Amino acid sequence: MDIQFLAEIKDLKVVYNVLKSIIFKDFVVMRIMEEGMKITVDDMKCVETSVYIPSNIFFVYKIKCDEDIVFKISHKVFTECLHIFGDDGNPSMKMSYKGPGFPLSLVIKKKILLSIVK
Repeated sequence: MDIQFLAEIKDLKVVYNVLKSIIFKDFVVMRIMEEGMKITVDDMKCVETSVYIPSNIFFVYKIKCDEDIVFKISHKVFTECLHIFGDDGNPSMKMSYKGPGFPLSLVIKKKILLSIVK
């Protein structure tokens, strides 16, 4: 299956800092749109918080679907991966998603280290 979404950013700390600002529940809903990514967390349908990362933050941002891509992801696992693998230096990140049933793949690059997380 072809990749439905591809994004690359030169400093993953931008994404990490945005995500950690809403870390009060285990799962988030990611909505990937032409304009950018919207990450939403809700607490029992009483409180809802969303953050938006515009597509122009990324130096590569491609979406192949006519419709928005929506999936649920473990917020804690996602932010911990970004923190562990991108804690020091100035790491870049490539995100890709093939579609329903496939994981969100992260490729995190430091100067001499390459980490692949799915």
